[in-house]
Amino acid sequence: TSAGNSHGNSFSALFFKREGEDETLINKKEEKADSMEITSFSPEQTRLIGECMARHVYSGLTILLYGDLGAGKTVLVKGLGDGLGARGVRSPSFTLINEYEGRLPLAHVDLYRLERGDEYELGLCEYADDGFVLVIEWPDRLAEQPTKDLWKLYFCRDSETVRRISFKAEGEKAVKTMELLLKDIGEIGQ
Repeated sequence: TSAGNSHGNSFSALFFKREGEDETLINKKEEKADSMEITSFSPEQTRLIGECMARHVYSGLTILLYGDLGAGKTVLVKGLGDGLGARGVRSPSFTLINEYEGRLPLAHVDLYRLERGDEYELGLCEYADDGFVLVIEWPDRLAEQPTKDLWKLYFCRDSETVRRISFKAEGEKAVKTMELLLKDIGEIGQ
């Protein structure tokens, strides 16, 4: 059963098993502290995962979001924005980049409409250098990664509402903060 139904600043409801469900919401890959997988059963839970992530992001971190259309990438970024105090996050599909002010500045990039390598004109490296949390949807369009410190999130759509999100960190600082996120989520789920 879940602890409390109102989420406020608590993320515990999202990490408990639903009644009648056999799946666990958190599948930590114990052999590596730089990776984990989380199952979300609703868009609201996906948004709350993003909100929880906001506690662990830092200036200059790049987050790459992989997944099909409708997988929940923008929903997660809305939660990240909420957690950073950046309200009004929306899909940058037609604008390519949306910038938001918050505890940390957030740049949300959607490369869906670009060809591989066309991102050079967007100046993505400068966003990280300027202290933004840089979130990129459709990173397979990148000719090269804009920074060495990365969180890579892979979205798998299991049903209309269920998503599995796999997290992977690269780079020393990104791995350390991913470890903190893993610990934070693990403690919440107990």
